[in-house]
Amino acid sequence: MKAIQITHSQELNIIEMEKPLAPGYGEVLLRLRYVGFCGSDINTFMGRNGMALNPVIPGHEVGATIEAVGDGVPEELQAGMVVTVNPYTNCGNCASCRNHRENA
Repeated sequence: MKAIQITHSQELNIIEMEKPLAPGYGEVLLRLRYVGFCGSDINTFMGRNGMALNPVIPGHEVGATIEAVGDGVPEELQAGMVVTVNPYTNCGNCASCRNHRENA
């Protein structure tokens, strides 16, 4: 499968990657249909995102279809469903989380 990869500041390439294996416990395999590039992706491309370590694949805002479901996934998530993704993790304790800015 193909992916866009930012390799250095203001440099990107189209690369070939292996398709992910079947999903593990608590995971789903998604077929991406749409990808949005946001400000953080642009900043990464421009070399202004100190949190991004190149090489990186941009595009964390996606529309996808569930292709396969692993064990331990809630049963309402089924193959063929159209989904979007919340790509953020949060600690629940830092200043951003306490101010309801879990994406930060």
